[in-house]
Amino acid sequence: MKSFRFCSHMVAVLFLVGAILAFAAPADALWYRVHGTAAQMQAATSPHWYMGWGLDINLNSSSSDWIHFPVPTVGSPMGARNISIYFYTGSVDVWVAQVDVWDGNTKIKSFTGTWTQANAYRSLPLDLGAWHVFTQGLGISVLVKAGVEMMSHRIIFVRASANFTSS
Repeated sequence: MKSFRFCSHMVAVLFLVGAILAFAAPADALWYRVHGTAAQMQAATSPHWYMGWGLDINLNSSSSDWIHFPVPTVGSPMGARNISIYFYTGSVDVWVAQVDVWDGNTKIKSFTGTWTQANAYRSLPLDLGAWHVFTQGLGISVLVKAGVEMMSHRIIFVRASANFTSS
């Protein structure tokens, strides 16, 4: 009799756990991030180092380079509308000038600006303007530029990310 009661209790517990899992709603959003060590420099003519915390670049005076991030991608029915990059600039004479968002070899959106902040880390959230399912893989390309002033041209990339949702 005791074992029958134990078995019936176990069946009830397993049924409840199964019901909870079956009716649990999926997560509303998934931030997929790639670490700065995954970034690739296009020209790589300036001194740069891959450190445990990201990509550290000391741009040559009056130079520029593209930094490319391969962000992990979730397939349909998930898509993204918001992306973000997190970086450090050593002075106001080095900045992020452009951010391009790619689905494989198709450019989805391009942002231009002068994003900098002296001796500080900065999060740069960007809205793609519409929700997009990335079928070929998400790439975030960042154009960095350095001025000619006698000040730091150091820029560090810590991460790039995208917020995947189900629309």
